[in-house]
Amino acid sequence: MHKICSLTFLLALVACSSTAPKWQETERTELAKFQSAALESPDRVEPIDWQSRPENEVAPGFQIRVRGAADTELNGVFQTDFRGYLDLPYELRVKAADISIERLQDEVRRAYSAYLRSTANVIVEIYERQYWVQAQGLLNSPGQYLLRQNSSLAELIRQADGLKEGATTREVQARYARIEHKGGTSLVNLQDYFSGSYSLDPNWQGGEVVFFQTEMGDAGAAGDTRQRLERQYVKVLGQVRSPGSYPYDRRSDFYRYLVAAGGPVEGANVDNISLIRPGENSSRTLSFRMNDARSVPAIEPGDTIIVNPDTTTALERQGNIMASFAGVLSALAAVALLAVAL
Repeated sequence: MHKICSLTFLLALVACSSTAPKWQETERTELAKFQSAALESPDRVEPIDWQSRPENEVAPGFQIRVRGAADTELNGVFQTDFRGYLDLPYELRVKAADISIERLQDEVRRAYSAYLRSTANVIVEIYERQYWVQAQGLLNSPGQYLLRQNSSLAELIRQADGLKEGATTREVQARYARIEHKGGTSLVNLQDYFSGSYSLDPNWQGGEVVFFQTEMGDAGAAGDTRQRLERQYVKVLGQVRSPGSYPYDRRSDFYRYLVAAGGPVEGANVDNISLIRPGENSSRTLSFRMNDARSVPAIEPGDTIIVNPDTTTALERQGNIMASFAGVLSALAAVALLAVAL
């Protein structure tokens, strides 16, 4: 009889546990996994794909030293201007940027040949590496500034005397920095940047133009700017604690973005999650379950994740409870019949 009671209790326990609310099961297992994953590898934004110069290539802003000329007036340290030209004594001017220091030496020797009997001893070398960057837009002092290669975007803003007064209000809000560089055009979300995403800091190459702008961008590039910006983010909407746009990181999966959005709320249906993926002419929608890792798609830039609500009515939930109770009674009846048979 003792064995029969134990079997009865075990069957009842299994029946009850199998009908526990789905959200409670998820709260105990999957959400804990999401949180630990976020602590191990927090979301970070990938750095901009900068096109780096070769080590011996001259950049706008470099200080170039010339030595060895018999005419000492021709020796000295000269700085390459923003457009990449080097102004030398006797009103000489040579193109210096985007060529190797060896080729620049040949160009300087050629220019000095009109003033020297021999230029074989003229040596041209990189004296100091600085980089001209032009800052425009919502700044107190737009202009051209010299930076180190690893100088931060915040340093550029500081040199330009900060964002314009009122540029952090809704009326005139400097929300993005558009950077024109050798590799193309990149956008930096200033909110993300000042929230700690310092991987967005540029790797200055000289000659960049940085425009601090509002969300709409300038009139000439508003459409392209908006489309490019949206492709850099993943939206998490619906039944989550902090819906919004989050920077795309190719190392982050669905669960990381769910954690960034605070996780599902109690009314979420974790068995019905939608993903909208934009295409060239139309978008397509995928559906999957949170606790079925095999069905979860890889996240791509521009995706929108929607955690749908649990649309089960109170009457349906009550019906589920009654069905669960009926299942327990059925299990107890089966055990009772088994006991009688024994």
